[in-house]
Amino acid sequence: MKKSPLKYISSNSNKIVKRLTLLKTKSRKRNKEQLFVIEGYRELSRALEMGYSLESIFYRENTKVELINNPLVNCYELSAKLFDRISFRSAAAEVLAIVKATNHKNLEEYKQDFI
Repeated sequence: MKKSPLKYISSNSNKIVKRLTLLKTKSRKRNKEQLFVIEGYRELSRALEMGYSLESIFYRENTKVELINNPLVNCYELSAKLFDRISFRSAAAEVLAIVKATNHKNLEEYKQDFI
């Protein structure tokens, strides 16, 4: 059996999974840590194109999605049962990611750019 380069998690009592779940469900936690959760390969691709930085990425077990190979990103493989339990969508989504939020300009700052 070939060993995966990802850290495998199958328990929902794992502290990493608990944190992911909290970030998904609690806006106070997201705001405090300046992080948010995205789901799906298309959304992940768009976030990377827009320059967002990943903190962690979670792949569904036996996924066909192209793996991101970056030593600065924590990569995990979740059991199919666990992934399906914590994902927003159906089993069609095969990737979740914790993304570092960026501070965007507010409307007043944009107005100043045009004055």
